[in-house]
Amino acid sequence: MTKFLSLNYRAKRSRLILVFFIAIIVSFLFFRGGSPISAGSADKTTGWTWSSSVGWTSFNCINNSSCATADYGVDVNTSPANKNFSGYAWNSNVGWISFEETDAPPDAYAFAANCSGLCDSFAHCTACLDPETGKIWGWAKILSLGNDGWIKLRDETFSPAYGVYVDIFSTNGEFKGWAWNGNSDGSGIGWISFNCANNSSCGTASYAVALNGVHFPAVDNLAAPNWNYEDACVVTNGAVLSWDMEDADEPLDAQTAYQVVINTSNTRVSPLIDTGKRMSSAEQYATTSSLFNYATSYYWWVKVWDSFGFSSDWYQFYTGTGSSTLTDNIASNATLSPEPLYTFTTYSNEFPDVSFAWLPLEPLANEVATFTDASFIYRSSAPSTPVACTEALCSWHWSAVVDKIIYTPISSLTGIVFQYGNNSASLNVTGPSGYNCTSTNNFFVDILPTWREAKPE
Repeated sequence: MTKFLSLNYRAKRSRLILVFFIAIIVSFLFFRGGSPISAGSADKTTGWTWSSSVGWTSFNCINNSSCATADYGVDVNTSPANKNFSGYAWNSNVGWISFEETDAPPDAYAFAANCSGLCDSFAHCTACLDPETGKIWGWAKILSLGNDGWIKLRDETFSPAYGVYVDIFSTNGEFKGWAWNGNSDGSGIGWISFNCANNSSCGTASYAVALNGVHFPAVDNLAAPNWNYEDACVVTNGAVLSWDMEDADEPLDAQTAYQVVINTSNTRVSPLIDTGKRMSSAEQYATTSSLFNYATSYYWWVKVWDSFGFSSDWYQFYTGTGSSTLTDNIASNATLSPEPLYTFTTYSNEFPDVSFAWLPLEPLANEVATFTDASFIYRSSAPSTPVACTEALCSWHWSAVVDKIIYTPISSLTGIVFQYGNNSASLNVTGPSGYNCTSTNNFFVDILPTWREAKPE
C-alpha cells in the first residue's frame, strides 16, 4: 500500500476549484427537487468512507440526519435474483457519487461476470456484491468529474490486488478494503478507505460503511460424528455431521443450502469429500462413504447460505472453543488423532454381526428351547474380515421378554423356557475391540394340546 500512496493522487488546484463549483451546482439541483435518490432509511448501507484528498463521503442521509433536506443513500438489492448496487453517496468536496449509471464503465461491464444477476446499462448497474465471498465488484462514478470520475471498487489483476469487500464475520456486515480513482494524467482523488481498520486509525477516527439490517449467516454448535453403537452396528464407517445456522435476520431467515468438506489433513485443499453447494434446509450431513478408513481421524468444515443468497464463511469443527462437540468414539480420537480438538475418528474395525439359532424351531410353552450363538466378530488387525465367535474372542448376554433362562446367560449356548403367546429372544455379543451389537428374534409360543381319554361308543 505504501508505494500506492507515494503516487500523485491530488488533482491540480485549478481542477479542484472547478470541481468544487460543479459540486455546488449539482448538489443544488439534487436538493431542490427531482432527485433520483432513494430514501435513506430504506437503503441497505450506512456509514462513511475517507479519502485523504477529498475527505468524508456519506453513504446514507441518516448518517447526519439530513434526510429531510436531501433524501439519499446507497442501496444493495438483497433479493435472491441479484445483489446489485444502486443509489448515491455524497461528498461535500466533489458532490454526488453514483452507483446506478447507464454509461458504460471503463471495463465495459467485464466485472459483471462476477455478479449473480444482470448488471449492465439496462439494469442501471455499475457494481454488485458477490454474496458467497463478500467481494464487491465494479465501479462508482463521481458525477462532477465526468468520465474521469470512475472509482474502481476492485482490481485483482493489479499487483498487489485491492478491492472493497463485506466482512462476513462482522455482526453488522462492515465493508473493508480500498477503492481507487486515478487517471493517466495524474488527476483523481486516489485511494478511498471503507473502514478505519484498513489503516489502524479507528482509535483516532472510527468510521466504516456497513450493511443496514442485512447480516451474513453464521454457523454454531457443530457436532460429530453422531455415530453411536446402534448406528455402527448397521454401518461402521459413517458419520453424521450437524450444525446450527444462526442469522440476525431470523426468524424471517432460514438456511437454504450448505456445503461440507471433509479431509484427512487440516486443509480444505484436495479434500476427501466435497459435497458442493447443496440446496437443502437440513442442518446435517450424513455420510457412509466407502472412502472412510478404519481408525482414522477426519477434519471437516461447513458453510451455509440464507434465504437472501448470502453465504457464511467456512466454519471448522473445533472443540477447543465450546462451539463444537465430539459425541462418540472420544477415547480413540484422543489416542489416534494428531489434533484431537479438530477431528472425529472412525471405529477401529467392523462391529459384530450377531445371529443365533434355536431348537425346536417352534417352541412350546413351558418347554426348554435351546439357543446357540452363530455370530461373527472383527479385529483391528483385520478390520473387515469376519471371524467366528469363540470363548477367547467373544462375550455373550442372552435375554428374553418373558423367560426363565435355565443355562447361564453369559455363554454361547443357553436354554429358555417361554410362556404362551408372543415372545422374543435377544443376544448381545461383545468382540475383542469392546464393540457390541444386539440381535433380536420374535416368535409365537404355542401350548401343547390337552388330551383326555374318551370312552368309545
